[in-house]
Amino acid sequence: MRAVSAVFLLLLAAVCQGQVETKIEQILKLQVYIAELEKGYAIAQKGLKVIGDIKAAHLSLDQDFFARLEAVNPAIKGFTKVSDILVMRDEIVAECQDAVKIAATSGDYTANEQLYIRKVTTSLQDGCTDLVGQLNKVLSSGTLKMSDDERLRDIDVCYEAMKERYEFVFAFAKELRFQSLLRKREKQGLGTLELLR
Repeated sequence: MRAVSAVFLLLLAAVCQGQVETKIEQILKLQVYIAELEKGYAIAQKGLKVIGDIKAAHLSLDQDFFARLEAVNPAIKGFTKVSDILVMRDEIVAECQDAVKIAATSGDYTANEQLYIRKVTTSLQDGCTDLVGQLNKVLSSGTLKMSDDERLRDIDVCYEAMKERYEFVFAFAKELRFQSLLRKREKQGLGTLELLR
């Protein structure tokens, strides 16, 4: 029986020895796997940091770009059409005031005609005020995000709109003066005709 026990113990020792070697082998493989995993994790960490840095740099570039869009180039403020718009506005206002004055003091226009003339000139002046307000927005830093080309395009639009009002008000005032002169001559003609009777 001792022999059987010895054989059993030897077999058990051999089996245990094989299991121990297998466990040691598995532990070594797990350590290699953990080392590779740690390397992969470090690479992923570095990659995420690079991506974060790139995003931050891109965001900074975008913020700089949009900040530049808010700032107005000084050359645009000195654009000749800007001063032309303001000069036309002043002349339109003066001509509107003259038109209302002519209509009111000449005695050649009815109350309804005078009201119409005031409405037309008020509308012109309000339009000019709106255009100058739009121009101020285009020329003020921090109000609109626009490129220089977009600002120049908007100034051109304001200029053309002001020019149309300018041409209209002078044609309108010229017609008022002409009508006033015709009405005066008509009154004089009728007075002369009555004298002749």
